[in-house]
Amino acid sequence: MQALKSATQTAHNQLEALTIPESGLSNMPLNAYRELIIHHYQLHCAYEPALVRYLDSKLPELAYGELRRKLPALEQDLVALDLNPEHWRWPEQSVFNLPEALGAAYVLEGATLGGQVIRRALLKQRVFSERFALHYYGLYAEQLRDRWLRFSALVNQHLTQAEDITLACKRANQTFELAAQIFARPVEILA
Repeated sequence: MQALKSATQTAHNQLEALTIPESGLSNMPLNAYRELIIHHYQLHCAYEPALVRYLDSKLPELAYGELRRKLPALEQDLVALDLNPEHWRWPEQSVFNLPEALGAAYVLEGATLGGQVIRRALLKQRVFSERFALHYYGLYAEQLRDRWLRFSALVNQHLTQAEDITLACKRANQTFELAAQIFARPVEILA
């Protein structure tokens, strides 16, 4: 996990700069929230289906498909925003081995962890606290820490060889690069 964190720090910082609106988190306009949800949905469309298939078959103890799917929550959030999820789909990426799968999953699990910061800021605004359930940003709820620690332990257990760590870091950076491309795209939302 430490190698993944170190290898992706620059990409993580660049992506974070793209995801936080100029107004900041505590004063986020509704359209900025819409864009965030659309972009998260696109990123998860790109990787989640392949990760569910691969990790459920190769690492069933992670229970990725059962416990870690984020697309249903994002679809609920899109519908609450009167947006059709099918309109915002993104092409699926492939994963070819366990290190690649864990590298991509590292980025998606990290986004879930960071989503709690966004959730706390949004709930301070009346429009969000009264109107939206914030399904995606509330994923895992009280199990957030435990699921992150479980994921971290499995990554450390399965990425012990230098070449596997290198592959995982490479895929994590590729995932961050795709995320940056997605989050940098302006979204035209019909009112």
